[in-house]
Amino acid sequence: VTSQDVGIPVVKIEGSLDGISKENKVKVRVSFESDVSFESSATLKWQGESSLMYPKKKYSLQFIDEGGSKKNVTVKDEWGSQSKYCLKANWGDYSGAHNVVAAKIWGDIVHSREKDDRLDGLINGGAIDGFPVLLYNNGDFQGLYTFNTPKDKWIFGMSKKADREGLLFGEEWSDSVLLKEEIRNTQDPSASGWDIEFCSTEDDPETGCAWLSEGMNKFISFLKTSTDEEFKAELGEYTDVDRVIDYMMYIYFICGM
Repeated sequence: VTSQDVGIPVVKIEGSLDGISKENKVKVRVSFESDVSFESSATLKWQGESSLMYPKKKYSLQFIDEGGSKKNVTVKDEWGSQSKYCLKANWGDYSGAHNVVAAKIWGDIVHSREKDDRLDGLINGGAIDGFPVLLYNNGDFQGLYTFNTPKDKWIFGMSKKADREGLLFGEEWSDSVLLKEEIRNTQDPSASGWDIEFCSTEDDPETGCAWLSEGMNKFISFLKTSTDEEFKAELGEYTDVDRVIDYMMYIYFICGM
């Protein structure tokens, strides 16, 4: 079928996927057919953790030029020109809604406030964004996928020039991630269930990224030791209270954990 037949973009992958895995990428040719159509070389690898057991894989897609260097392409004007995208299989979600639709709800919540802050200026409020596509692999129909922005610096509005900037996020249901106990090793928070990405100071031998864990420890300690009065008066020194409220409402609304 064509994009005109179904009213959504069609993505076609041509090339051998032999040896592809989460670690090993393969070089392919990708055509994108929609209102904006193009063809380009690209690399493809599997994406995910537990979802890798499913028969329908999701992919990390990196567009490249003929020399193998990253190549920016525009698939949606609001996203700008980027080189890296994701093809999500959504195998465990029969509705197809939990990925893109839930993320768009977050963007709506962020932009519903009259609040001129960093999140308000980001595409979809800093969440991923995407749209449905039909996927073909060497002529074989793979079904309905979503074409997504990746979890990358640019969707968070992060700058390479920032003095201190990074993401600290929970990887498991540990007591520390549940904000019950401090991160034991601030140099390596993984033992407490945390992970770090996009730390602007990771290459600085003197600074490193321990400041992210140390900041979280101050927050956790405050939550554990503050009185009700102190909590109400001082919470804003540790986090953006309006956005915390937004996120609590969002998680309840989508029945998240």
